[in-house]
Amino acid sequence: MHTSLGRNSKVTLINNGETAAQSTITSTEVNMTGFEGCLFIIHMGTITSGAATTTYVRQDTVTGMGTGAQIAGTVHTIADDEDDTVWLIDVYRPREQFLDVQVTRTTQNSVIQSITAIQYGARKPPVTHDASTVTAANYVAGPAEGT
Repeated sequence: MHTSLGRNSKVTLINNGETAAQSTITSTEVNMTGFEGCLFIIHMGTITSGAATTTYVRQDTVTGMGTGAQIAGTVHTIADDEDDTVWLIDVYRPREQFLDVQVTRTTQNSVIQSITAIQYGARKPPVTHDASTVTAANYVAGPAEGT
């Protein structure tokens, strides 16, 4: 059986990045129908000394996240000296259908490079990546060297 992560997960860029600011950023939501879990990758950029930055995942039963609630255990507090770092939040078997990521930036500026969602445990692989954010995907097994 071919267990390629690329063929058995869905990759979506859910935030293209945010310039230096002091605000709360909410990513595009992810619909978990047909998936067991989602790994969120939050890529931070430059964080100004004194910045207070936190990130967490919310869930909701309906699209739009109007009553989205923070999921316990998903909070990361990002120190002001942790420039250019990657933060992972893995939500396995969420209780509600829709998920998003919030990044709160206060006191001083923080830059967000991007936020990516990798949905996994697909009930019906192979999975098609989000065509609006993933340009191409190559899959190789037992590859030979060369161009």
